[in-house]
Amino acid sequence: MVKLAEKERDSLEDVKNEAEAYMLKELSLLKWQEKATKLAHEGTSSQMEQMQENVSIVEENLKTEREKIRESSKTLKELEGRHTKYMKIQEELDSGLRKCKEEFKEFERQDVKYREDLKHVKQKIKKLDEKIEKDSTKIDGLTKECEDSTNLIPQLEDNIPKLHKALMEEEKIFEEIKENSKGTLLS
Repeated sequence: MVKLAEKERDSLEDVKNEAEAYMLKELSLLKWQEKATKLAHEGTSSQMEQMQENVSIVEENLKTEREKIRESSKTLKELEGRHTKYMKIQEELDSGLRKCKEEFKEFERQDVKYREDLKHVKQKIKKLDEKIEKDSTKIDGLTKECEDSTNLIPQLEDNIPKLHKALMEEEKIFEEIKENSKGTLLS
């Protein structure tokens, strides 16, 4: 944008210089013609008026061209002001973009970390679920075994007197065997 404005300014500068040079040459020419006319005494008053009119036109054209150049300079200054304003905005946008890119990189790093953490948590949950399943199976087995044992207790309690009686009988037999063996050993 700056180059465009500079190029436009340069092109207007050349046009201005060329126009001024042209107007100055035109003015100079007219003045020489006027002098030549006076020296030659061939001019008449009507030609003199025409020459003055031409000079006025040239001066008016010069004035018009200078006014155009002033307007172009004013426009150029306005464009330079706009350009400066837009450059500041561009710098702010670039700064914001860099900041956003840095934040995005940080978010990506956090995302990767959180994904890894999530993966590890899922693995832990899976292992814990498997352990819970094993423990539940084990608890179910122990509960069944406990129920079986609870059901077996009354039967075993019923067998206690019979077994106690059988023990007593066995002890009697053992005592008799002991007594008989003493007697055979002594003889």
